[in-house]
Amino acid sequence: MNSGILTPKNILIAFSIILNCFLIINVVGMLHFFLFLSALTNVGLIAYSISLLRYQSTMRKDVEAIFKTLEEYTDHLDEVFSLESFYGDQTIQKLIDHSRQVLNDIVDFEEEYYDDVEVEEEKYDDTEENPPQEDEQ
Repeated sequence: MNSGILTPKNILIAFSIILNCFLIINVVGMLHFFLFLSALTNVGLIAYSISLLRYQSTMRKDVEAIFKTLEEYTDHLDEVFSLESFYGDQTIQKLIDHSRQVLNDIVDFEEEYYDDVEVEEEKYDDTEENPPQEDEQ
């Protein structure tokens, strides 16, 4: 099976199109031919624009799904970090910080490429729950 552009079928189609163009020019004239060619080009460009818009919509949905998944992952890490057995573990804390950085990068990407993005700003408290008490004298 030939998968290239220069297959016998494609060559025959191209030859047929060229031959039909010359026949249309001889029958109806140059002006009508170029009018037809212009209309055909406009229809092709409209179809291409619609396909690009559909592709952009799909890409946007995929980015939103990735963002949601990473946000759920960060929330899960926060839950694990808050367990008594893991509280204060630096490895998990670094994972949480890295997850937040990745989420911020995705938010920046969305803000740059999508106009109508509403960003929920979450305020994370990076301080310990029980700060050390000052010694009373």
